[in-house]
Amino acid sequence: MLSATDPRALARALGLDTTTLQPLKVRRWLWMAAQSSSVSYRGTLREDELEDILITGNVPVGREAHVGHFVNESPIQVVGMAIELVALRQRIPIGEVWAVFGQLLRKYGYQRQAAQWLEVLQH
Repeated sequence: MLSATDPRALARALGLDTTTLQPLKVRRWLWMAAQSSSVSYRGTLREDELEDILITGNVPVGREAHVGHFVNESPIQVVGMAIELVALRQRIPIGEVWAVFGQLLRKYGYQRQAAQWLEVLQH
């Protein structure tokens, strides 16, 4: 999460190297987010499933826990870069993908984390 006491938090959230402030090297952000969302669950959330969820907001039956883990436990940098990647791939405004993430957060987020994320999304 973003923290007022961590001077590097904003750089990480924006996908910048905290030392050079240059954009991070391209990585498989969506895949990383999907994999981290699958920890401790029987099935693995696939990259294409997460992409579809972030576009539509529709969560397939049996993937609710994965989405809950994604919105609550994934590092902000991974979430932000995955959202950026979805917007670029689909050629849709990044704000639309963030809006869907906000909907998912309201439905699957823990109250404290949801409040922190929603505060960030409103600015």
